[in-house]
Amino acid sequence: MSCFSDCSALSLLVLDSPEIPFVYMLNPETTFPMDGNYTPFPKGFSENCVLAVPSDAINDYKNDDVFGLWKTIIPIDSIPANYGQIIDVDNILYKVGFDRLSVAGYNGDGTDVDLVIPSVVTHDNRYYSVAYIEDNAFYQKAFRTAIIEEGIAKLGNRAFEDCASLIKVSLPNTLKEIGESAFSCDYALKSIDIPDGVTTIGNSAFNGCTSITSIKIPDSITHLGSWILDGCNNLQQTQFPSSIKRIPIIAAQGLPALKSLILPVLESLPFEGLG
Repeated sequence: MSCFSDCSALSLLVLDSPEIPFVYMLNPETTFPMDGNYTPFPKGFSENCVLAVPSDAINDYKNDDVFGLWKTIIPIDSIPANYGQIIDVDNILYKVGFDRLSVAGYNGDGTDVDLVIPSVVTHDNRYYSVAYIEDNAFYQKAFRTAIIEEGIAKLGNRAFEDCASLIKVSLPNTLKEIGESAFSCDYALKSIDIPDGVTTIGNSAFNGCTSITSIKIPDSITHLGSWILDGCNNLQQTQFPSSIKRIPIIAAQGLPALKSLILPVLESLPFEGLG
């Protein structure tokens, strides 16, 4: 139990008080983060959410036992006036953060569009870096190709899901995470190169990509989701890195065309229906 349960999307917490709020703990001698069932904030909250406080009290917050473990604490007056707003630049929709943008969507259905997601965007005479692509950003868009420029670090869940016309994607070397179902049901996608440096591939990331014939998982991977290749009926060859010791449920419904499979030394092998 925590006072911000299920607030996983919260990116900014403003405490407009010079006096540090009292955080109730079952055991007053226990410091944050606590063991047991009760914590003042959910796991990861202090890492993913920015805390904004009065500038004259920022040092007090940083030195506090609870709030001092917050990864980012900023003065309230540094929050941009357009923080959280959606801006449209060349039909790509961006959400404004503190000093960077996230890709939130596309203005149109994307028919016959060769999408290019830049690493830097200019808006109202100000330069913004583009950090990541949000969940569902391009769900069911009809793009023909997509180029994601260097600097983007994350593809959100379902970022390109059900983009049935997408035939080619170029991913940047700066990419670290591919979210759940990021390219699921992209039936026309024939191949994709996952860059070295990607550490996480979420569940069902390439589920239903029936045109893909080969895919290599890079050595940088530390977390591999389940069913990532489920339904890739034309997949002929794939390779998994030595960094993976256990492969989760990857092909629960079969890979009937698979001819070549390169695996490291594994603790468990869950493949089913390999042809």
